[in-house]
Amino acid sequence: QFVKKMQNYWYRRTTVQGKDRGFHSFVGDSEFREATEAYRSAGNSDPIGAARRLMGDLLDPPARAKAAVGWVEMTPPNILKVSGLRTIYPGARFVHVYRDGRDVAHSVVPLPWGPNDAESALAWWEETFVDALREMRGHEEAVLLVSMEDLIINRRSENVERLFDFLGLPVDTGVQSYFEQHMSPERAHVGRWHQDLSSSERREMNLRYDAAVERIVRDSPSIELAL
Repeated sequence: QFVKKMQNYWYRRTTVQGKDRGFHSFVGDSEFREATEAYRSAGNSDPIGAARRLMGDLLDPPARAKAAVGWVEMTPPNILKVSGLRTIYPGARFVHVYRDGRDVAHSVVPLPWGPNDAESALAWWEETFVDALREMRGHEEAVLLVSMEDLIINRRSENVERLFDFLGLPVDTGVQSYFEQHMSPERAHVGRWHQDLSSSERREMNLRYDAAVERIVRDSPSIELAL
């Protein structure tokens, strides 16, 4: 089932926004099928090694072609799989950029895959965030936790340097330049959660958010959070 999904959905698909996505953008069809069939052959006897080799077969060649030292995978729910991913990649590093739950709820409501009202979306954010923090336990040295507001607005330079230090990489001027040009406070949309709410709805949202933050902090008292 996994190989079938890899060779179809993950190789080429169209997003709900009509965008073309998938491995086809940087891996040829024959190379892709060869890699996934190799995974099929070895998956039962050595699932961890087979998974590691599969991703290496697919992602290492384009990384080498760009003279890159590694590759970055950006699927947000992967922060809920730290334990499993570290089993496959013991040296992996995870950067968890989190944001104000009210802004998350506001962003999720209009999307087709999540809760469609603010109260449910805020509850979903809390549950997911708590699950992620719990997943980090025992792996703290491999996870960088930073709020989007601190990264984009409050402590920009400090957090960019902190990111490079965490990854064990020298500060890259190209990355810094991209960050300065494209990662603006305006594009972060901080605080936009209240733009479509009445004053009474904003008060209710604040009460629910404050209660959620209290529960989150109580569940993870050893982690410093900016909420």
